[in-house]
Amino acid sequence: MRNSLFNAEDDPAAMEIKQDIIRNLKISHQSRFLKIDSAKDVLIVSDFIPGYTKSDKFPEHAYQLDLFYKIVVDIKDHKFRVHLPTITIASNQKYEYDGLNKRIQFSINMAIRGKREAGSNIEKQLFIFNEKDKLIEKITKEKLEQDLSAIVRLIIDQSEAPYWD
Repeated sequence: MRNSLFNAEDDPAAMEIKQDIIRNLKISHQSRFLKIDSAKDVLIVSDFIPGYTKSDKFPEHAYQLDLFYKIVVDIKDHKFRVHLPTITIASNQKYEYDGLNKRIQFSINMAIRGKREAGSNIEKQLFIFNEKDKLIEKITKEKLEQDLSAIVRLIIDQSEAPYWD
């Protein structure tokens, strides 16, 4: 049994897995904001995609939103595990709205599921699904499924190491 302070750098097979994943992500995933951090027995893959999606719900406004995601990959005992990605969808700019003859600025965030409230004057919250699980932002959902699946496939397919459940 390995001790709890296992370090991938001490294990040549784990180091090879990390190098394969890093090399193949850099070759196959064409993003100028792709970042891969390596710490002990973990790889952290993150990316920022400006202008990733627009809101389906309000076509008259068509708010442009950016995507930031992070995927953690554990590497241990000649195997690896890909964790569920964490995502942030938000505007990186302020939008102006003419409310009652007065200009106000507000930022926009999109979450997976929730109830749209009246909102404040400084932040608007959008959701892919409403509180009753009804799909609201179909295009964004489909893009996320396609793009995040592709990056996870690159991580999994480009390494011949066994994947642990």
